[in-house]
Amino acid sequence: MVPDVSPRRAWSFFAAVAAAVLLLVAFRIADQPIQQYGDNGAPWIEHTKRVELLDLAAAANLGPTELLQAWDDHIVSHPVGLHLTGAISGPRAEDVLWMGPLWLLLLAVGVAGVVWGTTRRHDASAAAAALTLLVPALHATATRYHYDLPMTALLWAGVGLLAARGSDRPVLSGLGAGLLLGFAGWVKWTAIPFVLPMLLGIVLLKGPPNRRNHGAACLLAGVIAAVVMATYVGIAPTSFGATGLALGDEVGGGPLSALLAGLRSQTGPRIGWYPMALLFTVLSPLYAVALVPTLQRWVEMRGPAGRFLFLTIAGHGAFLLLIVDRPDDRFILTLAPTVPMAAGIGWGYGSVKLRKWGGIAALAAGLLVGLDAHVAGPAFWNADRVVMASGDRQPGIVVRGVGMASSFERRGWSRRDWTPPAEDDVREELWAAVARCGSGDVGYIWGVYERGDAWWLRYRAGLAAVEGDPLRTPLRVLTPMRVGGQRFWWVDPDGVPEPSVYDGVGFSPDDEAFWDLHEDVTDAVPYAAATLFSPDVVINRPSARDEPMLRGWRIVGQWPVGDDEVALYAPQGGCGSSTN
Repeated sequence: MVPDVSPRRAWSFFAAVAAAVLLLVAFRIADQPIQQYGDNGAPWIEHTKRVELLDLAAAANLGPTELLQAWDDHIVSHPVGLHLTGAISGPRAEDVLWMGPLWLLLLAVGVAGVVWGTTRRHDASAAAAALTLLVPALHATATRYHYDLPMTALLWAGVGLLAARGSDRPVLSGLGAGLLLGFAGWVKWTAIPFVLPMLLGIVLLKGPPNRRNHGAACLLAGVIAAVVMATYVGIAPTSFGATGLALGDEVGGGPLSALLAGLRSQTGPRIGWYPMALLFTVLSPLYAVALVPTLQRWVEMRGPAGRFLFLTIAGHGAFLLLIVDRPDDRFILTLAPTVPMAAGIGWGYGSVKLRKWGGIAALAAGLLVGLDAHVAGPAFWNADRVVMASGDRQPGIVVRGVGMASSFERRGWSRRDWTPPAEDDVREELWAAVARCGSGDVGYIWGVYERGDAWWLRYRAGLAAVEGDPLRTPLRVLTPMRVGGQRFWWVDPDGVPEPSVYDGVGFSPDDEAFWDLHEDVTDAVPYAAATLFSPDVVINRPSARDEPMLRGWRIVGQWPVGDDEVALYAPQGGCGSSTN
């Protein structure tokens, strides 16, 4: 076994890798600040919630508990932790994105803490941290403002603190870890099922020299984490509404029914989906192959930290297979650091030859995959190919050659060459028209290319309020809908339990072709929260220049988007007037 290197040498190596990875992340953030993914304006949802929280805090003189309760009353609200930390950077979406690299660094430090608690080696700890930074999906996620990476970073930082310092500083490490683990639940609800196996794995870790202190620190951390999470759930339970949906309320009976349904639904493709997603969309084939020699060395050693890694993988796997109704590669992010962690330990205990060539291979592969994902365009080495077709409630998996593939519908992360154009100029013109009206109801028929205009307009109105230039009255974005033969304006993007029907606002009787087309698109989700159409979805639609199809409304502006147009409507009574 090669002796450990000096701390300065080990962490200088980590710093060099971190600088390279963060440079790639910074380039991507500057090049594509808001990346299109999913649908219904998903890129703007979190930014909208954050500015609305800031506006709520500024408008009402509320204490912490009252603010959380007011937030919980917010329609379709989410756990508030991400937005509390994001508020530090300012209200604008372009500014808060720079929190991503900090979360990525915190995650790497947490992984290093677990390895240090196991091995007490600087080289293995620094290597595991560096290899974590090079995981393609993790640094790709660091270019966005979303829940998964911050929650993952907080969980790993908490268990890393326990592993590294629980033996010699049980009270401080237990207190700090408990706060980190508990606050992870304030960021995303999946921290609750994820933290249990990770914390148990740290309890059973072999490395800490003082088992009694280590166990006391873990117990203290678990109690504090439970109190912190329970406090939030007690004050703001509605924010965890997504938990019930994800845990299977739609199958009847909540989590227990979801578990039983999960046991019945296990098939070969479903069980194999997550390993394939880990290989092709999280790690990439090239980076995964480069880690094989050091992973093999870890296995040959009978796996230091094996109990922790086994419990973490088994706990996450049981949750993903038995509870989560539809596979989603974003859930793998919390599990992803287990691979570079094991590889880093294997590298630290490897031969001189393995350390040299295994390290070069992993470093070169990781950086090449990062360059390919964030800088390069389509090429022969990243040609796309479907390796698993989509099925009933199961997304397909697409390979991008030896490089990183985007996650399903680009929801978690995406390659630069698979990210649609922003159309920022058009959206700013839309906002200028709405701001001139001053407020009120605006109607959409055709949206800007895949950008989710209702969420963006709501974000833009919230930003204007936070920056001291609010609209005269609250903005409502409306979309024409017809369900069960009834025509009405739907309030976007959240929707409401009962669609709002406005008296005196009708539709031309000659619009059947439009309504047939509209319903072809929305039949699958008749009560869709945001039914904004874009040129890639709607073909051969009536031109916005033709006779307005919405009686009682008038066009206040229309703008070109590629070969098509987007039209903005307002009530005939004037910009911003109510239609009630």
